Amino acid sequence: MKRSGMIHRLILALTLSAAALAGCEKPGALASAGGEIVMAPIGTLSVFQLAGRLGMTVDETSCASATLRNESNTVLIFPSPDAQVIVNAKPLAGGCEISSISGILFVPQNLEEQIRSQLREPTRRTIAPPDRRIAPDRRIGKLGRVVIDAGHGGQDGGARSVLRTHEKHINLAIARMVAQRLSARGAEVIMTRDSDTFIELNERAAISNRAGADLFVSVHADSSDNAAASGFTVYIPNSPSTAARKAGQAIERRMGLTGAASRGIRTAGFRVLLRTSAPAVLVETGFLSNRYEAAKLGDFGYQQRLADAIADGIVEFLSR
Repeated sequence: MKRSGMIHRLILALTLSAAALAGCEKPGALASAGGEIVMAPIGTLSVFQLAGRLGMTVDETSCASATLRNESNTVLIFPSPDAQVIVNAKPLAGGCEISSISGILFVPQNLEEQIRSQLREPTRRTIAPPDRRIAPDRRIGKLGRVVIDAGHGGQDGGARSVLRTHEKHINLAIARMVAQRLSARGAEVIMTRDSDTFIELNERAAISNRAGADLFVSVHADSSDNAAASGFTVYIPNSPSTAARKAGQAIERRMGLTGAASRGIRTAGFRVLLRTSAPAVLVETGFLSNRYEAAKLGDFGYQQRLADAIADGIVEFLSR
């Protein structure tokens, strides 16, 4: 992901975000600010993050409203200036600031517990016994369901390395290896793309949401105007859940065992992270703007090492 001019773009995004708080911003208003990053107010959750924490799904959402549901509950959310939250046809008491930014609604973090206290218990279901004809080590998805997202693709090449390699190809190569390793270890894996195709950012998150994923992991490579910048970075969403933080920690720890330098775990408002209800992680595997790292990231053996580490971190998280 290219970071040149980031400070200028963040300032622009903050200005645009402030103008958007009262409702929908103009279409494409944040595109000039990078498009990837959504500048949400501090201390807020996207409605997708909120739904994941409450055990609900986002049935409908726009800049004007959001509907969250599970088998026993319905939550309606309307943004400011007339902010309102309705749980099972009953409005919550007390006002709060609900922002609409880049087509996503954001609510204060403390609203989670207020809503939770008003939810009905889910209807208990009888769980069918497992099929004894299937050997335990052959049951697909015994670890859980994971969505692996290879960043960029198609006409969106992503960053370009000093060796002229497009980021999209490196992302796909590593993502495929991660998917293969997870499948071999019993996870059910869904890839947002398995070829050089373009997938919209919102659709990448929607694939995870429709699948009811247990974890979403997006694979990228970094770039900087500073050719000396190096190392991998693990990102989790702003206001991360405990699960997202644990997933990020497991992946960062395992990647550190490869000998690659870690830039740590950071929070960021990447669109794919904020629109995903499952715990979500974005991995920047290294800097394509650094000649040494660009050469490593293009090496099949090094890609395998990174894929092993990412897969190991995912399995560690899912096995808890």
